[in-house]
Amino acid sequence: MGFWDSILGTSTPKPKRHKKNGVAVGNHWKTLEKKGKTSNHFKGYKVETQKYSKSTHTRPDFVGYSKKNPHDRIVGDAKNVKKLEFKHVDQVRKYKGHPNYAKKGVLIVAKKTKIPKDVRDYAKDSNISITRMRTKKKPKKNSIFDW
Repeated sequence: MGFWDSILGTSTPKPKRHKKNGVAVGNHWKTLEKKGKTSNHFKGYKVETQKYSKSTHTRPDFVGYSKKNPHDRIVGDAKNVKKLEFKHVDQVRKYKGHPNYAKKGVLIVAKKTKIPKDVRDYAKDSNISITRMRTKKKPKKNSIFDW
């Protein structure tokens, strides 16, 4: 609350937050992350979410270990952004290195995310596949009849 807010008695409202995980209401990256775990890219892998690395201080959204060959690994990240950028692909490239040493990378984005051709080519050259998935929104209550 600022100086004028205390004098005038007004304050700017804080964004509402979910009680469980502290995520701002209306942000659907968490649902995208949950759906991403069931993606076809992770079939045949034992997937762990939000695995923290003490040595590099990173936490990719998905780390998968092959059930047949534990040296065959896959990492992934879920992004709910308007436009996919090079920095998002670079982030997954870093996850592929030490300590995960993954062969493949996955970027799971929202259905409406715009993916420029040069970013898609950059991801393909880095052995990172980009997958679009839907995020389910809760219906808004706009009228008095929606109680």
